[in-house]
Amino acid sequence: MSTALSEKLRLALSSLRHLRYAPDPHFDRIIRLAAQSFDAPMAAISFVSRDRSWFKSTYGFGLPQLARSASFCSTRSTAVDPS
Repeated sequence: MSTALSEKLRLALSSLRHLRYAPDPHFDRIIRLAAQSFDAPMAAISFVSRDRSWFKSTYGFGLPQLARSASFCSTRSTAVDPS
């Protein structure tokens, strides 16, 4: 995915105002199943805003958010597009 497209998707999610909502049990089940299926100690579903990464669901840690610059999602969304 290109950096420009990634940024457009981030802005679209931000406009939906899903970022700061409380954790959702549906997401919690998905993330728990994913972590257990891959024998991973941690897993998360997060939304990235301009300056934060908000965790909608976590498994194995309890942070509600991180600075965007410190998040894995930021590293991926700013990576150079290989195409």
